[in-house]
Amino acid sequence: MAQTNINIRMDSELKQQFDTCCREMGMSMTTAFNAFAGAFVRNHGFPFDIYEDLYSDRETLDMPIMQEKSVPNEIMSDINAKALLYKWTEYFFIESRYCVIKYYAKRNNVDANSISTVAIFFRRLKEEMEQITPVLEDLVISDITGIEEITAAIYGESSDEVYIVKTFNELYNSIDNWKESDMWNDFESNERLRQLFSNSL
Repeated sequence: MAQTNINIRMDSELKQQFDTCCREMGMSMTTAFNAFAGAFVRNHGFPFDIYEDLYSDRETLDMPIMQEKSVPNEIMSDINAKALLYKWTEYFFIESRYCVIKYYAKRNNVDANSISTVAIFFRRLKEEMEQITPVLEDLVISDITGIEEITAAIYGESSDEVYIVKTFNELYNSIDNWKESDMWNDFESNERLRQLFSNSL
């Protein structure tokens, strides 16, 4: 893949802080910018809330107490709880699949050989799961908890979707112990994944 250079103007103090953070995460500023650019393209915008800092002191503000209100029917779309549950579960499956490919695939993977970059994708998705899963749990019966169980309830216990989400969680849980020798082997260490992702290789 052809490479190109860009020049960016940045506050000198921010640059120093940015460089320090990158070093602590074991990556260069170039790697961080490339990861951001990739995420920006995939999200068609910022992959995070750019307004968060503006409201960092919201807990100390004298905010009015919100009154309980019923949601007016006229502002609701045709989407129902079942469709919402499916859309989010499908999203987490697709993103889990993407992360697993980033971890195992060598060919056609621009992030191969960069553990810190792949880890960013995993951490971002896990954060989203932790934020959204409690909402999804409110939509299902109390016996079903966690994104794996929700996925199993929709797709089936032995489905490929459940296997991929489970694989994502297992890889995330060992993220601090990742080794290059276990990664980017084009799924040679897992026959089921190799068959599932044969078109991605």
